[in-house]
Amino acid sequence: KKLDNTQIKSLLDSSIASLEKSNFQIQDVEDRLNQLLIDLDSKPGILFSIIRIALSGAPASPGLFDTLHVLGKETSLKRLKKASSIL
Repeated sequence: KKLDNTQIKSLLDSSIASLEKSNFQIQDVEDRLNQLLIDLDSKPGILFSIIRIALSGAPASPGLFDTLHVLGKETSLKRLKKASSIL
């Protein structure tokens, strides 16, 4: 299913809001994003792909939760916010 820019921006903004409250430990990031999937009635292939592309610029990367943890809160949120602002 193709998403338009408004839908992608909405998913990114929801992800940012959730991750801003995270301590960026792997388990916390995983718990928050999995809860976001439930709250948004989304699928991992959609939400996680959008986050992954915003973080790394590529549709494939090492595990998303590990990537967020390694990049850290400041860098991850900066990249997500930049992607959202472009949309």
